[in-house]
Amino acid sequence: MCVDSTGSRVLEMIIKYTPGDFAEIWENGFQGYLYVMATDRMATHVTWALLQNVKDKKIFVQMTEELLPNFHRLSAQGHLGVIMELVKASHRLKMQEAKIHGILKTTFDKKEKPFFQSLFEFRGVVGSPIGTKLLLTLLNEAPSKYIDFLYESIANLDSEYVKSMAMTNTGSQILEAFLMSEADFKLKNQLIEVLQTFLVELGLNKYGTFIVQKLVTLVDVAKKREILEILLEGESQLLQTPTGKATYYGCGVRDLKTKGQKWQSEENSKDKKKRLFEDILKQAPQTEQKAKFQKKVEKKIPEKPATEEPTKKKKKWKSKA
Repeated sequence: MCVDSTGSRVLEMIIKYTPGDFAEIWENGFQGYLYVMATDRMATHVTWALLQNVKDKKIFVQMTEELLPNFHRLSAQGHLGVIMELVKASHRLKMQEAKIHGILKTTFDKKEKPFFQSLFEFRGVVGSPIGTKLLLTLLNEAPSKYIDFLYESIANLDSEYVKSMAMTNTGSQILEAFLMSEADFKLKNQLIEVLQTFLVELGLNKYGTFIVQKLVTLVDVAKKREILEILLEGESQLLQTPTGKATYYGCGVRDLKTKGQKWQSEENSKDKKKRLFEDILKQAPQTEQKAKFQKKVEKKIPEKPATEEPTKKKKKWKSKA
């Protein structure tokens, strides 16, 4: 059934909609055959479904025992979808993340082509859809400690490469995800400095405009003003096209032009409130943990029974005869 288009689809539905039978389905139908399935054009989709729906950590370990020894072969054969689902499952289950990311790095990080380009140009296709999906999975889901090398790889791209990326659908998505990731601010600023060298061109591009509009929401007030002033210099160009107008008004260039000093005070006020709100959000988990701890303590310490105060006997006054 796996190698048949209809059969593989039916198996995907069974795996997805019968979670209670997953262990039995795995043990009786697929265990021991995962790598063979992963390399078949139809059966590979069943492999994806298994990785997407596995919840038992013991079964996930069994899956990795079949796939990880064949990791290099899977990549060489172009089965990046299986690798992506394996990475996603490790993130979801919080298992073998360090090992899987380590193998991922050694597989794709080469002297002739660094990690990022190996995936973005997977199998010679610049902006590879499946390579982009894997990169976005890493940027959006992976713990930062496992992908520092990816952050550095993106931050160190040369200006022309970044420019060509930013003007495409897949490339702009990756750059936006990087700017929103947990990468070190110095690395992000390194990329922002590069983007600023062709900011107006970016604002005129149907994909680049999204990067520019996202950029002004992520930087501090000083950097935002710097970006808007660059866009203001290209005002005549931006206002000539619908995309340019979207950038111009979406980023608030008009506000900077018309409000003058008032703009600065308003932005400072917004920034102050934003930072205050972020501080509250950071403190919230700690407050919640303290509350949980307090409840545990209260359960351990039995309440003392309320003691009744002894009632004082009233003296009986005898009347004098």
